[in-house]
Amino acid sequence: MKYAIYETATGRIRQINTTPNGAEIQAILPPECWYEQVSDDVSDATHYIGDSGPVPFLEKPADYFEFDWTTKEWFDPRSVQDARDAKWVEIKKAREQAEFGGFEWGSSTFDSDPISQSRIQGAVQLAQLNPNFSIDWTLADNTTRTLDAADMIAVGVALGVHVNATHAHGRLRRQQINDATTIAEVEQIEW
Repeated sequence: MKYAIYETATGRIRQINTTPNGAEIQAILPPECWYEQVSDDVSDATHYIGDSGPVPFLEKPADYFEFDWTTKEWFDPRSVQDARDAKWVEIKKAREQAEFGGFEWGSSTFDSDPISQSRIQGAVQLAQLNPNFSIDWTLADNTTRTLDAADMIAVGVALGVHVNATHAHGRLRRQQINDATTIAEVEQIEW
């Protein structure tokens, strides 16, 4: 038989034992605890003991939530600053994905990862030095497009506009994070 030893005040399961009878469990009970026979699917990670037996936990809303043994509900233990810090990490990740996820110019999508940005900047410099510049540029979908000097310079400008717009958007989100006064306000902020 499987028994759960639990705190009588909270229902928190302290351990699960398999013994032939309840008398053996009573011999090892800590103070302020009792026991109950439970099924094999009951564990301290998934259940607590309520008035009528094992009760499964409600779904945990997020990894950082903690269980309140008095109310039997999950709660967010973070401070507003903790939530702000976590949200800023999330926004920076989204900003990076947006910046490095490509941009459009002239009905074509160009890569904008760090290496591609460097290649575009180098090609723009060459285009500025040589009015007869021409290059077959590999686009994000691996097709090619022939660019002359004016096109290459325009691609460089479009990249700069893309990067600046992405960071301006991030700065606005950072300001919203700083201005938030509650965790709920912080959580509403999205990229």
